[in-house]
This record gives sequence, C-alpha cells and structure tokens, in this order.
Amino acid sequence: MTPSDPPAERIPAVEGVAFRPETESDTPFLREAFHTSRDYELDLVQWEPEQRRLFMEHQFHAQRIHYTTHYPDAGFYIMKMDGKPIGRIYVDLSADPFLLMDIIVVPSLRNKGIGTRVVSALLRMADEEKKRVRIYVEKMNPALRLYQRLGFVMEEDTGPHYLMYYTPLGHEGRKGA
Repeated sequence: MTPSDPPAERIPAVEGVAFRPETESDTPFLREAFHTSRDYELDLVQWEPEQRRLFMEHQFHAQRIHYTTHYPDAGFYIMKMDGKPIGRIYVDLSADPFLLMDIIVVPSLRNKGIGTRVVSALLRMADEEKKRVRIYVEKMNPALRLYQRLGFVMEEDTGPHYLMYYTPLGHEGRKGA
C-alpha cells in the first residue's frame, strides 16, 4: 500500500496484497477487469467484437448500479500488488452472513493463488467472528471450483446461479457438523 492509499476498513490482511477503496478514477481499470472476467460467457455466443463490447458495457453499468443501490454498506475495494491494481473485491462485512459479492483478478495473475489467498483471509475472519459467508456463483464460472475447494456448499439453485455458503466450524448451521 502506498502512503496515499487510505486503509481498507475491515478487509482482512493478505500477504503481498494491499486493498484500498475504489474511486471514480478507477473506472477504466474496473471496466477492463469486468470485461475480462466474462470471457467464459461470451465465448458461447457468435457476436462481433463491437456487439460483445456493447453488451459488456451494459452489463458493467448494470452491475455497478445494482451493487451500489442494493448494498449501500458494502466495501468496494481495489486489490494492489507492488503499487499496481490487480483486481477488485466487493464485500459486505456488515451483513450477517457476510456477503462476498464479487472478486476479480486480472487475467495475467489468475491461477497464481491470489484469489485463494484473498478469499481464505475472508473465511478466517468469518471463522473468528463465527459468521457464515454467502456468495452467488454463476454455474459456468470457473471460480466455482475454488469456492467448493474452500468449503462453500451449494444451498440453492437459483437458475443461472448457485447460492453458496461457507459456514465456520462450531457454527450452528454448519452442514455435516
């Protein structure tokens, strides 16, 4: 974290990754990160590049409006390594259960354990506070395997998504405990 970055409140520490609240000046980075996070969906359609771009732009704006409208207490953070943005994480840690809304790591750093470390830190925090963690995961999302590996369990099939929960050991609602 550079001295000019305000600290991220309540986001758990992760070795090698700094967090700061996003600002309007982050919009170009956030747009690009969002666009690259949806390739698995767009590879299913035969659209021209401009159609893809327009669709993704619409989805980017719709998601931002939805998150800021429906989750006003959530934290919207930029993840950084060596002073450079590497992704984003959106979480509502005031909710019970905690809500992991979204996490994106830039393509060049995917599959290097960064997402695992960040989500694992959030789960350790949930363990300490004896809170569950909720996430909606698109059925086709490659990160589904990550969430399953970290202990999330599917509790509801909502159609395009799975509603998944992580439940700390010792929590009354833990499945299989």
